[in-house]
Amino acid sequence: MSKTNWKKGGVCLLSLAFLLTACKGGSDKPTTADTAAKTPGGSVTVAGTDTEPQEEFTDAAPTSAQISDYKDDPQVEELARQVEEKHGIDIVYGEDVRRNFGNEEEDLRATAFTSAEGIKTAIRSVDEAFSAFPKGLTSQLADEKRGTLKVYLLGAVGQGDNAPESGAYPAFTDNEDPELFLAIDISPDGFINVPTVSHEFTHVIDFRMHEMGKFDDEGWNKLNPEGFSYVENYETYATGEFANKYSYTEYHYTPRKLTQPPEDVYFVYNYGTVSALEDRATLLEPLIIYRMWGHDTIAPGMYEFPHIQAKTEYFLKAIEAAFDLAPEDVEIWKNAYEKLANKTEP
Repeated sequence: MSKTNWKKGGVCLLSLAFLLTACKGGSDKPTTADTAAKTPGGSVTVAGTDTEPQEEFTDAAPTSAQISDYKDDPQVEELARQVEEKHGIDIVYGEDVRRNFGNEEEDLRATAFTSAEGIKTAIRSVDEAFSAFPKGLTSQLADEKRGTLKVYLLGAVGQGDNAPESGAYPAFTDNEDPELFLAIDISPDGFINVPTVSHEFTHVIDFRMHEMGKFDDEGWNKLNPEGFSYVENYETYATGEFANKYSYTEYHYTPRKLTQPPEDVYFVYNYGTVSALEDRATLLEPLIIYRMWGHDTIAPGMYEFPHIQAKTEYFLKAIEAAFDLAPEDVEIWKNAYEKLANKTEP
């Protein structure tokens, strides 16, 4: 069993041994604190395009000093209940969170986060992230063996004997764990990196489609360049043979002047060359951001490249075929993609 190459620098990490994915610190992606429009009293209104108005979960503003502990604030439980019912998930927070993830070789150890205001902020962000996907998708991820998707709102997380560090592991999931879960570090103030959470949630969807036997990997691999293979290494992908040869950007969402023809662009940025899982998750990031916040500044024009289009559409169609989604919700998702792909009139 190989060990996970935990590495800082804002990249998601995938254990080839047991498919533990985690996004490490250093990300320059926008956070809810940067982008979401907030209203007094703590409700969040998500700006968006081509989407129905987001449901607001409101709670009265504190009348005096902030309530420091979630146990003393009944609004925390009520807010969690509302978001759980909306998305068909279980939200676990405070002292009830799980503390250990992984195994003896690759273990993550979490602390509890107990601030009432911080937990409420995080719950709203979870709602924001999941609302970018078609309705009903989250609830259909449950299975008889592992149950409903659990969302753990954790304090700082560390690996092994290393001291927990706030932001070191913003979000992670493990496909071979007995639980179906998405763990999120919400320290120190409850604000989370929503795009990172959405990226990890895409992994959960991907895992479930494979478990259900509803994703064709052979067909997917045919969409990549001839002679290409994923590097399956989180340490060396940036310097690999295919790192920038077929990528739209070199790192995250910093556009570069293409040195190849548009028809040779197959990946959003070179992180997608690590594995098929990371490839598909990075492909959906600009669409998810657009669904949440109504802008495409993360990777403008990215979906206009023909091979990027082919791969994105393949994945979107696979999601649609694997789950029982309402046609009107799928249409919202498709319309957003087609606008970004310049397939419809503005």
